[in-house]
Amino acid sequence: MGDFKKYLAEAVKQYDFIIKIAGDLEEGFENKLEMALQKFEVANLSAGKKTPIQSVPLDFPQLTNETVTVFDTTVNYPTTQEVLKNYLSSFLNVSMNNIRVRKPGEPYEEYQTQPEDTTYESKLQDGEYQYDNTEVNKDELVVTEKGKETFLQSLAKEAKERQPGD
Repeated sequence: MGDFKKYLAEAVKQYDFIIKIAGDLEEGFENKLEMALQKFEVANLSAGKKTPIQSVPLDFPQLTNETVTVFDTTVNYPTTQEVLKNYLSSFLNVSMNNIRVRKPGEPYEEYQTQPEDTTYESKLQDGEYQYDNTEVNKDELVVTEKGKETFLQSLAKEAKERQPGD
C-alpha cells in the first residue's frame, strides 16, 4: 500500500498556460486573475509582462493600437485552453476577443518568437562560386542558358534550406 501512495504522490501533473489579455487592465487585475485561477488550483502565476502599443497585436488581428499583457501560469487541475479562456472571460468580465490562452511551445507561439539574424550573401558577388567543382566566370554565369539554370537551382536549394519544415 505504501508503494501506491508514493506513486500517487509522484504522479502529480501540472499544466502550463500563457494567458494574453489585450487592452488596458484595471488596478488589481492580477489579484482577480489569481483568484479566478484558484478554481484550477493555481501553482504559479507570473507578474504580467506588458508589450508596447502595437498597431496590430500578433494574437489579436481584429484590434488596433493596443497593448497586450502576458501572464505565464501553472495549474494543478487538468483543463483545456478553451475551457480556461471561457471561464476567465466570464469571471474577469473581459471580452472573448480580448483574451487568448495558449500552451508554451505551441507552434503558434514558436512562430511569434524572434527569428534568427541571418545575413544574406549574394552568390553573384562571391568570387569562389563553382560549378561542378570548376571555377566559373561570373560574367558568363547568368549570360548562358546553362549558367542561368544552375544559378536558379542553387537559389531554390538555398531557399529550401532557409525555410525549415517545408
